[in-house]
Amino acid sequence: MEAYVVSCLVDSYALGNVDRAALIKSYADNLCGGNGLTKKQLLTVTKAKALSDFLSIDEYKDVLHSVLKVTMQRKRRTITVKYDNDVFDANEDAQNNMMVLLKSLDLGGTTAYIRSANETTHALTKDQCNELSVLMLQAVQNLYATYWQLKDKLAKCTTFEELEEFDLSWPD
Repeated sequence: MEAYVVSCLVDSYALGNVDRAALIKSYADNLCGGNGLTKKQLLTVTKAKALSDFLSIDEYKDVLHSVLKVTMQRKRRTITVKYDNDVFDANEDAQNNMMVLLKSLDLGGTTAYIRSANETTHALTKDQCNELSVLMLQAVQNLYATYWQLKDKLAKCTTFEELEEFDLSWPD
């Protein structure tokens, strides 16, 4: 099946039905864990011997940056923090919910009920909600700091060799 797909892409590319941008996007999708073209398939489709025969350095940087961005976005949707011997979501929805809880406590409420990622209900005071909110914010800031650090490191790459060796993995 894989050979058939590559064969069809070779024919479509040769006929002008598939453009460079589509092939580059497909390669980036593969690097992001999707079902796009592998490096070997991309080289086969384009009849190139190396990525540098098909991609410019800037295009290759864009591919690698898109992988970093997708990875950051995935991590952002699943980010958690530890608090009160439990694990809590810290994604955008959880942070928005926390803002509502904090507002209700500002308006006179004494206790806010929140469920952990482990489906345990916690009764939190205003101070506890503030502590948890700060942890959520710090976790998100750390995620973005890592993304920016990797993005800056990628921007400094000036050769295909450096880009080929660029480590897309995220520190834990």
